Amino acid sequence: MTDTAPKNLILVVSDLHLGDGDVLEDFTCDDAFVRFLRHYGRRGNVRLILNGDTIDFLQTQPLGTLTVQGAIDKIPRVCAHHSATIGALGEFSRAGNRITVVEGNHDIEFLFPAVQEQFRRSYVEAGGEAERMEFVRLEVKDIPGVHIEHGHQVDSLNSFDYDALFLNAQTQTLRHPWGSRFVLRVFNNVEPQYSFIDKIRGEFTALLVLYTVDRGMFLTMAIPALGLTAESWLDRLRVASLSAISRFSKGREDDRDLSAWAADWSDILDTIETAEQMGDFAEAGDHAKGKRMDAGLRRLILHLQNSAEKKLLGDGLSDVKAAREIADRTGADTVIFGHTHFAGNWDIGGGRSYLNSGTWTPLLRIPEPETGEAWLAQLRSRQHYPVSNRPSYVKIERDGETTRCSLQFWEL
Repeated sequence: MTDTAPKNLILVVSDLHLGDGDVLEDFTCDDAFVRFLRHYGRRGNVRLILNGDTIDFLQTQPLGTLTVQGAIDKIPRVCAHHSATIGALGEFSRAGNRITVVEGNHDIEFLFPAVQEQFRRSYVEAGGEAERMEFVRLEVKDIPGVHIEHGHQVDSLNSFDYDALFLNAQTQTLRHPWGSRFVLRVFNNVEPQYSFIDKIRGEFTALLVLYTVDRGMFLTMAIPALGLTAESWLDRLRVASLSAISRFSKGREDDRDLSAWAADWSDILDTIETAEQMGDFAEAGDHAKGKRMDAGLRRLILHLQNSAEKKLLGDGLSDVKAAREIADRTGADTVIFGHTHFAGNWDIGGGRSYLNSGTWTPLLRIPEPETGEAWLAQLRSRQHYPVSNRPSYVKIERDGETTRCSLQFWEL
C-alpha cells in the first residue's frame, strides 16, 4: 500500500463486534486490525471513526445482562481478550491521531458517560491518550458534505427510542428493540451449536437457513421467540408476518418499504412451504420427493444470493431510501452507514453516494445451487462452514475544499 498522505484523512470502520473470546465471539482479526492501525497511524493527524457495534455487549458474558453497570463490567474482559487491538488503538493515539466512537445497536451502552469512561480507562491503561478519544451520539456531522451514523435507526427492527432508553430507570435496565431481543433469545442459544447462524443477514433469512438445517431447533428456538407455537406454526407465522407488515407500514407516506418487507416475507414463506411439502432432505428417497427437494434447495440458495441486493439495491428499499432522505435533509453529498455488514457504494442520485463500511467479521459464503447439498452437509456438521471475510472500511480524504470518499478492503 503506497497511498500518498492527504492533508486530512478520516477512516470509518464499523461492526468489529469485539467480544470476550467465548463461544459467541465473532471478531478474529486482531492481527489484521493492528496492521491496519499501524499502517495509517504512522502518518499522524488521522481520524478513526468507530461507527457502531465496536463491542458486542449482547453476546458477551454474562448474557442477558442489559444494564449500564453490566456493560461497565463487560468492558475489561473484552479489552483483555482483544489486548492487541486495544493496545494498537493506544499506539494510534500516541502517534497524534484521533478516535471517535459512535454507538450502534449492539453497543448502545456507549450513550452513557459511565460506560464511555470505562472504555476510555481500559484504552488509557493500554497506552492511549485520553484526550484523543471522543464519543459522539448517533451521528458524525462535522465533516463538510458527509453524514455518518451506524444505521440501526433506519432499520425498523433494530431502532431505539432515544427518549425512552430505560425499561427500568432505577436499575438502569435498557429497553432493547426486537432485533436485540432476537439476538438474545435465538442467536445466543443457536450459535453454540451452529456458529454460522449470525453470519447471515438479515434475521429472517437466518431463520430460513436454521429451518433447513435443523427443523427441530427452528421450532423450539425460533417459533417461541416470534411469539408463536409449534402447532399450526406455519399458518401462525403467515398471520404474524402480515401483522408485522401492518405495524411496520403504519404512518408511512408510501408503500415502498411495505412492498420490500412483504416481498421478503413472501419469498421466505414460499421456501418454507416448499420444504414442508418435500419433507426432510434426508428422507428424499422417491423420485418425486427428490424433485421437490431440489426445488426447495434451489429456492433457498437463490433467496440467500439475492438477500443483500433486496436490502440495498432497490430504489425504495430501506438503506438506500434512508440515505437519500438524509442527503436531502442535510445537504450531504455522501452518507455512510454500517450495520448491515454488506460493504458497498451506491448512487443515490444528484451526484450523491451512499457507502456502507461493511464489517470485520465473517459472513456465510453462499454456494451455487448445484453445490447446495454439500453446503448443507457442511452446515449440519456444526464444525467447518464456508465463510467470506473481507474487512472493509471507508476512506475519506480532504484536501482543501475537495472531499473524496471511497470504499476500501484490508487484506487479512
